[in-house]
Amino acid sequence: MLPLTAPLDSIRTMIDLPFIDPKQMDDINSGLFITFGRALYVAQHFEANCRALATLLDVRDAHRSGKISPSNEDPDFNKFVDKLWKRLLAQNIGRLVNQYMPHELKYFLFPILDEARRARNYIAHNLTPGCETLDFETEIQEGLVEEVHKLVTKVAEADKHICCIMQAVTNEPIPTSEYLKRYQEEIASWVCEPALT
Repeated sequence: MLPLTAPLDSIRTMIDLPFIDPKQMDDINSGLFITFGRALYVAQHFEANCRALATLLDVRDAHRSGKISPSNEDPDFNKFVDKLWKRLLAQNIGRLVNQYMPHELKYFLFPILDEARRARNYIAHNLTPGCETLDFETEIQEGLVEEVHKLVTKVAEADKHICCIMQAVTNEPIPTSEYLKRYQEEIASWVCEPALT
């Protein structure tokens, strides 16, 4: 057993600590690192938009039915919003689809949202674990970037639909169809571009 006063460097050479070692960060492919960060940003953007839209619609309906009075000084209102804000992505998607979408839209949109939820979860929880370093061989890096592109495209497509619904609900202008056609590919390209240079 090592004495408690053993120098930290000698301990590091004996065991693999679960800490980030800044000395090893020089090996990181910064383009791939930026791509992972951007992918996570897009994934969180989708989740935040789902949460915001579901919360907005629930607060609007509760206010219309007289259950709450929207005021920051009302403790019941704050508890209500806190409870809504703590819902998970799957719960918000379920709420949006089952409570607020017309029948025709529900069957079109649920598969897109659910696939995006799974892609978001993969990006957030499974994309980088196990990467001791981001210094991969070219073939592995290209495969990883291709996977990120596919995942982000799914998330961006769902986010596009949520954003359009949010724009309609809040009486804000919806972007042009030309913009919407290009949206998910532009987002995926933006995410993956740093890893490709």
